[in-house]
Amino acid sequence: DAGPRRDRIVPRVALAVTSLAFVALILILAGLTPPGLSQKALVAEYDRQRDDPDARLVYVGGQPASAAFYSNGRALLIEGTLAISELARQAPRDFFAVRNPHDLPTTVLNRTEEIGRFGAYRLLRER
Repeated sequence: DAGPRRDRIVPRVALAVTSLAFVALILILAGLTPPGLSQKALVAEYDRQRDDPDARLVYVGGQPASAAFYSNGRALLIEGTLAISELARQAPRDFFAVRNPHDLPTTVLNRTEEIGRFGAYRLLRER
């Protein structure tokens, strides 16, 4: 008879769905959104905060493919302390997307302010 078997499966499925929804809610509230959504939000915040059309969005040490997509290829990827320092000396006031702000040279880090956190990345703006 399928009745007793179904009576055991339905509560288990309901518990599993509720548990997954609860975990998803915790991740969202903790700011741990999926990488694609994080980059979409990061690029949108860069666009919103940018007051100079020449201000660049610079990823330091790695750039997710979704960042290139959401920025329409405008986001730059740069690595190396010397290259980052040289870029920061140029006008205009740039934005840096970094996993760890200490990946930036101290001279550059001291001239930035954190705009927000987007998943594993932080968006910093030069002052």
